[in-house]
Amino acid sequence: MERLTLHKTVIVEGRYDKAKVLSVADCDVLQTNGFALYRDKEKQAFIRKMASERGVIVLTDSDNAGRQLRTLINNITKGIGVTHIYTPDVFGKERRKPAPSSEGKLGVEGIDGDVLRQLLASHASGSPCRDVTNVKSWLFDHGYIGQDDSAAKRRLLLTRLSLPDNLSTNDLCRYIARLSDEEYAEIIQ
Repeated sequence: MERLTLHKTVIVEGRYDKAKVLSVADCDVLQTNGFALYRDKEKQAFIRKMASERGVIVLTDSDNAGRQLRTLINNITKGIGVTHIYTPDVFGKERRKPAPSSEGKLGVEGIDGDVLRQLLASHASGSPCRDVTNVKSWLFDHGYIGQDDSAAKRRLLLTRLSLPDNLSTNDLCRYIARLSDEEYAEIIQ
């Protein structure tokens, strides 16, 4: 299959994630080295610069550490120029590791290359962004937030969208806001 060419910088957690992205795409990849990003003010400034000039794609594992890094990157950039790509919940163990992660899910390095290519291709175009407030209102109007059974309905939506089952409501809103018009129309039906 043909390699992707991305103009945005892809931000990942570690070197194995970087190698995985570079196996399917020609692009700049910046690794955070996990929580070291909290202390690395130079790398934070560089992320802010790349987000404002070219845009960045944040591709972290769908675990607690990945969510924390996403939040940090959103705070660093104030959310400007940031696209989040979420790996689907796939249970298993990476080949190089002796045991599965604490949540039992594959990270960026462990997901199938074709799946990764599709994720990058479908979200790297910089599709127009809808107002997150409008998306949140739509979620409320359709019972995905603010109702007794909202959590169950939201989990079904997350499964349908192949998103991690522990994605926050705000992250879900940001994800939906960046969908193409066709994808958005499919969801609201």
